[in-house]
Amino acid sequence: MSRRLFGAVAMAGAILVSWVAVSQPASHAVPAPVPLGPARLLSNALRPGIIPAPEGAPGPYLLQRGRVSALFRETGMALRLPSQTRPVRELEWRVAGARAVRPQAEKPREAPFFQRAAPEVSSYGGLRYPGVRPGVDLWFEERAEGVEYGFRAERGADLRRVELEYEGARAVRVVDEGRALEVDLEEGVLREEGLWCAQESPGGVSREVECRFTDARQVGRERWAYVIEVDVEEPERPVVVDPVIQWNTYLGGSLADDFGGMVVTDAGMVLVAGTVEIDPSLLACNCIDGLEIEGKGVIVAGFHEGGGFAGWRILNGSGVDVGRSITLGKDGMVYVAGETTSKSFGTFPSNKGAGLGDGFVAQLDVSNPAAWRFRWIYLVGSPSGNEAIHAISTGADGGLFVVGETTSQDFPGAPDASTDGGRDAFVTRLHPATAPDGSVATTLEWSTLGRGTHDDVLYAVTVDEGGRVYVTGRSASPGLLPGALRTHAGPAGTDDVLVARLNPATGGVDRSLYLGGLGNDEGRALALKGAGDANLFVAGTTRSAGFPLQTGSAAVSDAFVVTLDRDSFALKAVRVVGGSMADDEGLALAVDRSPAAAGRDIVYLGGKTASPGDFPLEQPFDRNYGGSTEGFVARLEVDAGAPLSWSSLVGGGGEDVVLALNSERPGRLFLGGTTSSDDLVPLGTPGYSKTPKGGTELFLMSVEQDASTPEPGTDAGVDAGTDAGVDAGVDAGTDVGVDAGTDGGMSVPTSPLGWSCGVSGRSGGPGALAFGTLAGLALLARRRKREAHHG
Repeated sequence: MSRRLFGAVAMAGAILVSWVAVSQPASHAVPAPVPLGPARLLSNALRPGIIPAPEGAPGPYLLQRGRVSALFRETGMALRLPSQTRPVRELEWRVAGARAVRPQAEKPREAPFFQRAAPEVSSYGGLRYPGVRPGVDLWFEERAEGVEYGFRAERGADLRRVELEYEGARAVRVVDEGRALEVDLEEGVLREEGLWCAQESPGGVSREVECRFTDARQVGRERWAYVIEVDVEEPERPVVVDPVIQWNTYLGGSLADDFGGMVVTDAGMVLVAGTVEIDPSLLACNCIDGLEIEGKGVIVAGFHEGGGFAGWRILNGSGVDVGRSITLGKDGMVYVAGETTSKSFGTFPSNKGAGLGDGFVAQLDVSNPAAWRFRWIYLVGSPSGNEAIHAISTGADGGLFVVGETTSQDFPGAPDASTDGGRDAFVTRLHPATAPDGSVATTLEWSTLGRGTHDDVLYAVTVDEGGRVYVTGRSASPGLLPGALRTHAGPAGTDDVLVARLNPATGGVDRSLYLGGLGNDEGRALALKGAGDANLFVAGTTRSAGFPLQTGSAAVSDAFVVTLDRDSFALKAVRVVGGSMADDEGLALAVDRSPAAAGRDIVYLGGKTASPGDFPLEQPFDRNYGGSTEGFVARLEVDAGAPLSWSSLVGGGGEDVVLALNSERPGRLFLGGTTSSDDLVPLGTPGYSKTPKGGTELFLMSVEQDASTPEPGTDAGVDAGTDAGVDAGVDAGTDVGVDAGTDGGMSVPTSPLGWSCGVSGRSGGPGALAFGTLAGLALLARRRKREAHHG
């Protein structure tokens, strides 16, 4: 391939078809399908790949998953889908007026284990159709979610109008003033929405341009054409694309509910913890452990990687119970931590509460999908004060480490029985165990307190592969911990970020550091990249000008990420993110675990912003500022000289905040938080619960991490999918989606399929054709909030 500058217009949309007759007229109603069980995703090991089609097939390549197949022809693809009105539903999609091109196979790979008995069958990760239209290539790629396809052009001018066709539909309609497209099938209505287009302006800044669906018309029997029309402003400029939301969901009742924490299992299940206020809608779940069926309880809910609902459990004692954090134990159990005023949990095995409010750790068994249950709860506290646990982490040897705050003078396990006043920070190590009779056998092994002259709190804890314990929080007390590498910066009573490392066997502090200036600063999250990596990442909020130097206080707060050498605590890099109009807070952090050049580590920063006018947005999936505060997420290099990879608002018309991030699954970024917005999860977006019940609710969102990068060869597409499922809490069914996009590059373009001109390839684009037994929530749908929601 010659070295040519790829420029075009990015296009992205979402099609959702429900075989449960979504939007279907009553005269064409069909019986509801038999539930297929919990939604799941095929693992990478089970991806069959694109293979040569059998001899005599009307197309050269085939992808088969279960009852659904895609046959790749010379101008598009033919889909065969399950149907309840005929033996099979056949639906063709093609590029109108395309030149017939024999696709070129890309990305050869080893066949999965179930095909290795037939080594003569070649398996590929993608296909490329060069010159399917003048100056335009068409490509397909298989992904874990299914198959994506897109367009690539040398110039944006070549994709001002893209004409596409469906064959096998009763009708195709442009709706919502060009913002959506409906494809009418006997089984239901397929809806394509979320169209988005952008180009790169001089200076490398991406700018959204107007685009729309138009000109839907019948061109034959069950054959319909439509156009994607784009207002190309600079025909020669390259394309840019924003990240893509795969699915999102509300979780909670009709009252006040709050997000606490999130963890992802090795199998890809996303577990979230939080707090729900029990209302009648939750009583029917038969999932409450404890004494009461009212008040506030701790909720743990699970979702499959593709968005399917896995289960939930609520713990509710005699008082108020609040879930703050969640972790996975080395024993296969799930551990949840927080605070409680409950002194009794009925017949539930637990030690007794000590003070008015205590910290707690509860063990949850999720090994049986049909019968999640809490096994015990352990209370951490003293009669002389109140305690709250903010975070929990698991050590290399299976021990549990919890951090938080206490007002007790005789905190359990701490050698120092005095306090200088206010709130004190604590770290406690627990050894989790259950006695043969089911009673609690967990023991508290040690506690370390930071007893300062002012308020001190710890918010986060993590453990490295050697068992060393890292904590962060805030301190207003000079000399809180021994041997601090940097002195407390502000006057007594103002906060600095506190970072410390502890010996896991004794709790002794072997390294500590203050970070901050003359304003208030606090650390809220920690992240380690992995074994052998030298960096410790700390995120939080600063109100100090020139953070982390002592140059003065600032009028508003900003979010920050710093990189420390995890052995010496030497400061390696600082990144501050925020607007100038109002406060921004950094509350969540995740690190991209993929290999990176030295000093080029990528992290994800989340939190909330009150800066509607100038919070830095870069290729956002959400740019509409609705309530007085919005959540945000940003992908960035910690190196202060690098531009944001992308950043986006996360929210709707109410109050929103991102409180947790997780990037441990390849290609996925999970976001969790609390919202009062009723438009955070639009009805057209895949998800377990798309309608809020009222008050504040938990939300969970899955975002495609690599849909946007500042590197050459970015791409975009029109996402489309079908979702077959049931609304009874378990999503199951068939996904079919298509992604049509464009790719623009710099002087050395890189293909989403991995071919390139002298540079290494990368996986690409956002769209997917997800199908077979994949979750109905797995398609890569893009959320676009309608202007009407904010008018």
